[in-house]
Parts: sequence; structure tokens; C-alpha cells
Amino acid sequence: MSYEYFIAKRYLRSKKRTGLISFTTFFSFIVILLGVACLTTILSILNGFESVVLDRFLAFDSHVKVMSKGEEQFPDAEQFTTTLKNIPQITGYSPYISAKAMLTSDYGEFITTLKGVDLETVDRVSRFRDKVIYGTNDFTIDTVKTEFGIILGKATADKLLVTPGDEIRVMSLRGLSRVYQIPPVRKFTVTGIFDAEIIEYNLLYSFVPLSAMQRFLRMGNDVTGFDINTTHIENSTSVAQSLREVVPENLLVKTWFDLHKNLFASMKLEKWAALVVLSLMILVASFSIASSLIMLVLEKRKEIGILKSMGSSANGIKRIFIMNGMIIGSAGTILGLLIGLGFCLIQLKYELILLPTDIYIIELLPVKINPLDFILVGIIALILTFAATLYPARSAAKLIPARALKYE
Repeated sequence: MSYEYFIAKRYLRSKKRTGLISFTTFFSFIVILLGVACLTTILSILNGFESVVLDRFLAFDSHVKVMSKGEEQFPDAEQFTTTLKNIPQITGYSPYISAKAMLTSDYGEFITTLKGVDLETVDRVSRFRDKVIYGTNDFTIDTVKTEFGIILGKATADKLLVTPGDEIRVMSLRGLSRVYQIPPVRKFTVTGIFDAEIIEYNLLYSFVPLSAMQRFLRMGNDVTGFDINTTHIENSTSVAQSLREVVPENLLVKTWFDLHKNLFASMKLEKWAALVVLSLMILVASFSIASSLIMLVLEKRKEIGILKSMGSSANGIKRIFIMNGMIIGSAGTILGLLIGLGFCLIQLKYELILLPTDIYIIELLPVKINPLDFILVGIIALILTFAATLYPARSAAKLIPARALKYE
């Protein structure tokens, strides 16, 4: 143990210290502790919300979408599937047809995106069939009413006042810009109702089998796009870039982030805002550490003079007060990290904090522990603490022994 560290610890618990210095030191320790604990907890909660939202979006959106522009048909779909098989990062793909349509029941009407999905491959890129809460998820028609089955979102079904087994009319809005274009109209039977737990998706999508969509729109074997999943969501950008280099210019390649850029950008901004705002608490504590060290330097002028007269260097004196402040900051930081981690682990295991379901779309307060966030918060706290010790330490190092001991 170096003498600087020994003296720094001795000054920290010295009985001669004034009450104000002791109070300021304790206040600094508590504020750093609370700031670090609050910051790590809030970042973990924001990570939890982001994870929940991402999971619910990806239940309906694939990692990458390749689609034709406007109402054009997908060129050479068979050749494109061969291209997909040659990219090792792709784990699944599914063709689809997407078009705007008006749904009409005896009680109302609603415009939605009608999506025809391939039943053999759709489960590789989407989990919407797992979200069916009423009826069946395989488009099975129990009673012979219509030729086609359709699965609606919960909000869409509520607007149309229909349940599984009811009949609705579907009118395609595809190609209505063309002169004298007569839109196709067919009757569908509601076979299932899904709940995406995101109101926009409950309203946005309605699903039918791909073969039914092709017959409905008289498209033969054509499709309008492909949903693609990768080995990991982080690979979606590189896969999308690879596809852009090989697909024709009349095709659009979009990642999940491109489709929801504003949402996830705002969530990331909220996370950084929380980091900046709560770091101000630690900054306040660092000013308190600086003020307590300045008062400690004034109190220990005699001791500093004696140490210098005994041969202690200016850098040695500086290290004493830097270590004194860093002990306070390190203790508060470590304990704050442990408290924040403990809260997150308790919430994950025991699910103590519940959320009102009439306000939030989830029942429990979500928490996701990201080790990098804890490391970042710890580094910020230690850097601010270290910065706060520099001025008092320099002041102590500049004391001249003769002046320090002149009136002693």
C-alpha cells in the first residue's frame, strides 16, 4: 500500500474533520450512489420497452423485405429464390402479395392492407399465426359459405363487428387509378382474429392464403414481394446491402429498421436523453466532492506542509487528494451499480411491478440488462469524480511548506 493511499484513507475517516466536510462527503457519496442506481435502472427499463416493441414488430415484420415498386409484379421470382439460397446469412424467406383493400360487413367498412401469405413458408419469417386468439390460424372454413378464408386484426374485427364464421366482402383497391378499371370483389369468411398487441398492426394487416390472393387479383403465380429472415437481426443491414447489389433497380429492399426508422430513432433519443439528464445528478455529486476536498485542503494545510518538508513531492500530495475523492466516487459508483443490478434481477425473477393494462400494452414493467450500459454509467461516474478532484489536488500540491507552517 502506497503512503498516498494510506493517508487518503486516513483523511477520509479523520475525526478532526469538521461536520460540514463530513456532511458534504456523505452527501456526495449518496448522490453518486442514487444517480448511478437510477441511471442503470432507467436504461434497463428503456431497453426492456425497446425489446418488447421490437419483438412485437418482428412477429409481423421480417428482417428484410424485397418488394416491387407501386403495383408492379415481382420479376422472375424463381431466379430470386435461387439468389436467396446462395446467401448463408438468410435462414428463411416467403413470397407474398400485398394490396390495399376495402373490407365491408353488414355493420361497417374499413380499408386495410390485404396480404396473401404462403402457408408453407410464412412461419419462417412471421409469427402472426401464433397471435390468433379467436378461431383458427390455418384459414379453415368450418361451414361452406365462401371460397376463401381471411384472418383479421382484433381492431379491424371490432370496427366491422364480426367474429369467426361471419362473412365479409372484400374489394381490391389495386389498379383503381387506371381508367375504367373494375375492382374485383369477393366474399371471404372470417376464420380467425389475431391480436398483435400493437394497435397499428391490428388495423394495418389482414391475411389470406397466397393462392387465394392470386386468384382474387387474377395474378396467376405472380407475387409482389418476399419476406426474408436472417441468422440475427443485426445482420439485416448487411444482407439488405448484398441484395441491393444484385436485384433489379425496380425492386425495393427495406430492412425492419427502415420501415420503423422514426420509432426506433425516437426510442434511442429517449435513452440518450435519460443518460444525459441523470448524469447531471452525478455531476452535482462531483461538485460536492470538489467542495469537500477544497475544504479538506484548507483544514490540512499543516499536514500538507509537514509532508512536503519531509520530502513528499507535489505529485505525491496531488495523488493523496485524488485518491481521497476517488474512494468516495468509486464506493458510490460500485454500490449504485449493485443496487441497480439488484433491482433489475428482482424484477426479472419476481415480477413485482405491474403496469395498468388499460394504459400500457404490457402487464409487467419490462427490464433488459445490458452490461455495456452498466459499464458506460460506471465510466461516466468515475470520470466525473476524477475531474472533480483535479482542482483541489493541484491546490494542495502548490502549497509552499514555509507558508503552510508559518502560523502553526
